[in-house]
Amino acid sequence: MLQRGMAPSFYESDYNRYYEESAFENPPLKDFAPDLIYLHTSWLNIACFPKLNAPTEEIAKLVQQEMNKLEIMLISLKTRYSCAIIINNFDLPSHRSLGNLDNLEGKTHFINALNTALIKLVKEHPSVYVQDLLYLSAQVGLSKWFDSNLYYRAKYAMSYEGLACVALNLSKLTCAIFGLSKKVLILDMDNTLYGGVVADDGLAGLVIGSESALAESYSAFQRYILELKERGVLLAICSKNTHENALLALSHENMLLKPSDFACIKANFEPKDRNIEQIAKELNLGLDSFVFVDDNPAERALVSAQLPSVAVLDIGQPEEYITRLDEAGYFEPISLSQEDLARVAQYQANAKRQNAQQQFSSYAAFLQSLEMRAVIAPFHPNIFERLAQLINKTNQFNCTTKRCTLAQVQEWAQSPTYITLYGQLVDKFGDNGIVAISVGRIEGEICHLEIWLMSCRVLKRDLEFAMLNSLAKRARELSIKTLKGYYYPTPKNAMVAQLYTNFGFTLQSQAESGSVFSLDLEKHTDKPHYIKVNDGTSTDF
Repeated sequence: MLQRGMAPSFYESDYNRYYEESAFENPPLKDFAPDLIYLHTSWLNIACFPKLNAPTEEIAKLVQQEMNKLEIMLISLKTRYSCAIIINNFDLPSHRSLGNLDNLEGKTHFINALNTALIKLVKEHPSVYVQDLLYLSAQVGLSKWFDSNLYYRAKYAMSYEGLACVALNLSKLTCAIFGLSKKVLILDMDNTLYGGVVADDGLAGLVIGSESALAESYSAFQRYILELKERGVLLAICSKNTHENALLALSHENMLLKPSDFACIKANFEPKDRNIEQIAKELNLGLDSFVFVDDNPAERALVSAQLPSVAVLDIGQPEEYITRLDEAGYFEPISLSQEDLARVAQYQANAKRQNAQQQFSSYAAFLQSLEMRAVIAPFHPNIFERLAQLINKTNQFNCTTKRCTLAQVQEWAQSPTYITLYGQLVDKFGDNGIVAISVGRIEGEICHLEIWLMSCRVLKRDLEFAMLNSLAKRARELSIKTLKGYYYPTPKNAMVAQLYTNFGFTLQSQAESGSVFSLDLEKHTDKPHYIKVNDGTSTDF
């Protein structure tokens, strides 16, 4: 976790007291005020296995007993601490008294039933996440996963090798929960996406397809990259090539990746660190959002030295590419939203907007031409996951960079002491999805704006002014007299340093740690913009 920029502190329960400390009052844990709770269990914690030849009803009853126990803990923890929770599914024992029949009648069969029930239970509890212990045990190998000597002497549920695997995987999941997953995979082309050099070998000389083991390894890597793209990871190319040769390579009959799969293509002979900086500028994303993959160690060393916030992966040999990228866990997701699935199309639509802008003599005329429409409305359950994701991933246009869990989003939405608004922006080029969030805490006649953020995809489109107007209207309806805005500077959010000043707020106090702004709603007038706004009560803009 330290390697990913997180410095955690820990509260650890007494050995095998996880149920008592979860289900009942726990003052030390309450004082610790956790941001995340991890319940570490394994098959060794299963209370009772069914007897041989037990009827189906008896097995189902035992499964339900285990799920009831788990649900009691989850409800108690969520109620008391309002934080994210990670639980394990169940791994398998390293021995099978029934041999292959164990999968049909024995412990293996029962554990599979438990894991199926656990998936159903977790889907009913937002902000609960599953660490796939079953997969991790298979990855290490059951013969190495459990150390009987270590267990009987020290009650370790797995070997040292297994513990290291769990710790690494847990750090990936934790980073994902707090919005530290990467967003963009930048790829070299020659000898990375395929074998050969297109400028020297020509299209016919490229190695990809099914004609050889090497060709198959490159095709498999492209297939894996497409899977990343399909669930929301942006792809970009950074290649020492002419643009024409890059497009030629992507036209190969066995090439699975096509130009339309990439949000940005940089093929030239500029240093790759400069091209990556240009990609970041065009996509409006911070450099810490990127992972760079290149077979050439010299290029990797250059990017690492010049752009230390870019993750640079030693990809190994072609047959290792998938394993090394997968195990690095840079793109670990915690959910899949509609925005994730549509992300590439959204960035491609943004490129069309940028091209369209050049056709107008004034920026105001360009904004008017976009025919923008927005839904600006209170939070609702169908979008809680997307809201938590946006809050945790937005760094630049974010006044406080406050992070949250799914449970906190739900709590804000249901609390009468909070004003919540989200903004979804649509224009003639397409739907940008949910791209803006405001959260205000009501204290008497004052509303404290604890969260004000917007996706950089919609910068300079006036959505922030439309959001302010809607917030001011809602605040007046609740007899609020004053809005308080907060700006806490970070290395990434300088672009919003003057946001509240531009809104017409008055600076109240300023310190190195942050600034406080105030707006008298009686004197406030709505800000003009080019967006037609719907309050979410109908589909008619």
